[in-house]
Amino acid sequence: MIFEFDTYQLDIQRAVLRNNGVRVKVEPQVLSLLELLVSRHGEMVSRDDIVEYVWQGRNISQSAVDSRIRSARKVIGDDGKRQKFIKTYTHQGFKFVGAVETMEVCPLLVEKNEDKADDNVEAAKYGLHNKSLIAILFIGAVSVFLIGYHFNQTTSVNPPKVVSNDVTDSERPINRRSIAVFPAKFEDPTLDTTKFSVGVAEETISFLGAVQGMNVVSRQASFSLGRKDLSSSELIEALQIDYRVENICELHDGVLSVSVQLIESENENVLWAKRYDVPVLTTDIRQAQINVAKNVSLNVANVMGASASSFSPTIISAESYARFSEGQELLEKGSKKDIEQAIKLFRDVIANEPEYMPGYARLFDSYWAGWIYAGFSIDVSVPEMKKIVRQMKVLGPNTPEALTAEGMLLPVDGEDYNFEQAVSLFDRAIAANPNYALAYKERAYAFIDSGLPEAEIAAYEDALKIDPVSPEIMAGLSWAHFQSNDIASANTIANRNVRWNPDSVIAKTALARILLYSMDMEQAVILLNDVLAEQPGSYSAKYNLFQFHKRLGNYKIALQYAPIDTLRAYAAALDGDEALIKRYTATLPEYYATLQVHYVMGESEPLYNYIKKRQTTTNLYQDDYKIALTDLIRVIVEVDVLRKHNDPLAEKTLDKLITFFEGYKDTDYQVSPEYIGGIGFHILQGDMDGAMSLLKQANDEELIFIDILKTPVFLALKDHPEYTKEYQRMDARAKILRARYSDVPDFLLDEE
Repeated sequence: MIFEFDTYQLDIQRAVLRNNGVRVKVEPQVLSLLELLVSRHGEMVSRDDIVEYVWQGRNISQSAVDSRIRSARKVIGDDGKRQKFIKTYTHQGFKFVGAVETMEVCPLLVEKNEDKADDNVEAAKYGLHNKSLIAILFIGAVSVFLIGYHFNQTTSVNPPKVVSNDVTDSERPINRRSIAVFPAKFEDPTLDTTKFSVGVAEETISFLGAVQGMNVVSRQASFSLGRKDLSSSELIEALQIDYRVENICELHDGVLSVSVQLIESENENVLWAKRYDVPVLTTDIRQAQINVAKNVSLNVANVMGASASSFSPTIISAESYARFSEGQELLEKGSKKDIEQAIKLFRDVIANEPEYMPGYARLFDSYWAGWIYAGFSIDVSVPEMKKIVRQMKVLGPNTPEALTAEGMLLPVDGEDYNFEQAVSLFDRAIAANPNYALAYKERAYAFIDSGLPEAEIAAYEDALKIDPVSPEIMAGLSWAHFQSNDIASANTIANRNVRWNPDSVIAKTALARILLYSMDMEQAVILLNDVLAEQPGSYSAKYNLFQFHKRLGNYKIALQYAPIDTLRAYAAALDGDEALIKRYTATLPEYYATLQVHYVMGESEPLYNYIKKRQTTTNLYQDDYKIALTDLIRVIVEVDVLRKHNDPLAEKTLDKLITFFEGYKDTDYQVSPEYIGGIGFHILQGDMDGAMSLLKQANDEELIFIDILKTPVFLALKDHPEYTKEYQRMDARAKILRARYSDVPDFLLDEE
């Protein structure tokens, strides 16, 4: 159903709003509100109806509803004065009063889509592909996620028996290069057929990844979606693929028969198919998997018009490969216990296969994931990662694995971080293997503090082409959009992340982080508490819960959640506890966060000296440098510090803030960093009335940032005659939440 009013078209089925055919960016909750009002045009819609539809009946304040109404009016060119489309009826609700026309989707198109969907269901149900010219089984929903244990056999090779013909040049289709490779889906991952199918899929991904000019979806993305019962159309939507390779493996009379086909997404045509027969008694089943995968890859590359004349994989034993596969499965689960077990398996693989570079790479990834997501100590993880990188550089200094790991270590290596050097390492890794997903992801991550938001977003989008449903990449991309003040895109991507990765603590934490800085702090806390229940050591969850309690002015509890000592020291500084400050700053006395603690306590000299000598300071004054949304408070603090020391750089930095806020109106503020930045910006300009006006507006939006109001630059607002009233308004709301979330999990108290 499409509703048309004025120059706007609201497509309910696709959840899209367009103006004269051009898509309009709309936050999800605002779009839901518009859907409700427009679909019931001419009818009174109560506030209760809105809360039920938009927030699923959660306990939401009236001001939150008013905020979404204002936003809905704004995106369709309306406002509270004109009320051209959305009319307010005091004490009753709202009514969409604009003229609305409805358009149905073409019945013929619906019928065709339904027929196609039925075909997909039948194909998935019976394992048949009606369009195939070869009598092979087809599975529409693909892949179990669990990696089976491969055959424990060694020595000689028995090559597979090829049954069908190879593709000729005349059969090449138009060259479209986005492809995913899936193993077959079986209920029992211990079956020989499942093990062989999974191994063929993994090796095919590895082979095709080395082909220039072809986007090969990562193993993680293909296999994670493989555990879901998705139709072909859903796979195509999630992975944005032009082609897919599927296989099914059957066991008959002591022979493993692997039927493989290459399918074009656009019309579900089978472009190539082949069957391979491998006797179960083959003495090296691992080599047989490689042989099948190599032949599949050569044919697929040939069909797609790519050059893949030779492959040279590192051959390891079946036993080592089984351990490596099990380790990958455990690492992708991501709990502390799983990662610790994965580390043991990868170490066993390296001990038996000392030249197997993927083993070193995954061991490095395990320590990295353990540190970032599972609570591993930095004092343990970083030395281990340094040791692994040294070993990788001895084996192959120009391999994508070694180059990527070296680039990842730069920010934590104890030296001054060199952004250009890091990007260069990731670029070299991508040149060595254009489908090495981790290099793309880490290259995108390197742009976070570069002041180049467009480059950061573009880098994440490149990474998504290789790993389309990666929770880490989507988390980074959603935050990059948030930093660039594109709140609607940030919400859309964060919610998409949770949709495709509902069990991922990374996806949940990423969405919670955006909610925390937006208008829904309580929903953020619900998500973060869920994450901590699943993953008690999650650094990201603890960090964001620390931010939540700090904003409430609940510094003692914030201190319990803080994952590192400098954050604990910051909470102690806001609480005025000098003993704890001394205790927690002793570990990293020159760390930037430690110097901010001194600033909060009224001593700006250490922070000033650091600002003046650090290399990255000069970036702030370059013409093309753009301040990120959540960096506003840092920049405001630095202007304040520079001014306190009569440094001329203060005014240059203030010019950057002027550029950032140029053209801003009160109605443009959407999230707490903007309000905080705007208030500080007015204070720096000496406009206390303007700062107070924004504080009032933030209160009306029910935002809370008690901690910010206690920092030195914001204390200048205390002399305003209305400050006490506005502070008390905010603190009253914070007090309710402080009481509601006053319990600290036992495991956090145990850590302390």
